[in-house]
Amino acid sequence: MKRAAALAFAGLAFGGALVAAPSATAATTIPTCTYSYTVQNQWPGGFAAQLTIGYSLGAVSSGWAAGFDFVSPGQHVSASWNSNINQYGSHVALSPSPYAPQSFLPQSGTVSVSFMGSYSTVNPNPANVTFDGVSCSAYTLNA
Repeated sequence: MKRAAALAFAGLAFGGALVAAPSATAATTIPTCTYSYTVQNQWPGGFAAQLTIGYSLGAVSSGWAAGFDFVSPGQHVSASWNSNINQYGSHVALSPSPYAPQSFLPQSGTVSVSFMGSYSTVNPNPANVTFDGVSCSAYTLNA
């Protein structure tokens, strides 16, 4: 008798359970996301914008994190009224508002973040939008 079979037989003989290794063909859900960025209002040197992210996660989540990069060096966030928002160089990091009640994020849905910002010369749309570490692709909302 081979050693592995002998150990399995010994485990069963002493009340142990034989557990099969997980299958390599088990189905997994790959997280995905898309986004829409809309400048809702703009004036010389400032703007109000909304970032809406549509997502599909592998499972229900207890929170979220998103981010994007401003393209122009003069772009900066100044305030958000429905999220925690911080800027590090040209990168902007977003997370749920500390004032929002804690709740689970469904496996799929949307998250919208509204914020105000400033710019010096031009105000192009951001790049490199991510949601929970996944790169998002752009989409346009139907009007």
